[in-house]
Amino acid sequence: MCTIASPTQWAAFAVDDDPQFMVTTSFESGCYQVHLAGELDIATRDLVHRACVASEYHDVAVEMGQTTFMDCSGYGGLVAARLELERRGGSLTLRNPTGQPADLLALLAVSEGSAIAL
Repeated sequence: MCTIASPTQWAAFAVDDDPQFMVTTSFESGCYQVHLAGELDIATRDLVHRACVASEYHDVAVEMGQTTFMDCSGYGGLVAARLELERRGGSLTLRNPTGQPADLLALLAVSEGSAIAL
């Protein structure tokens, strides 16, 4: 089971032209976690993709509790990360999607804790 590490163990990724979005990562018990805050869209998807595949860890959990919006391009960035991780023998799991991102995932038939699907 993955748990969130203390903030001192986090690395942050920033988007220069979008101060409303933040990606942080943490490591705990062999689990690499990517924490999203803000809008996941065409402007931020590449950053999220890079954060998901940047580690030597193969299994990634994406914490979406503070993700306020996600469009299809943002979802596409997660799918691209999942495919890359699967080629390495890993997986990408979404955690705590709420609001509009949860609605979009429900439309796409992706549930919390499941491996992200095409």
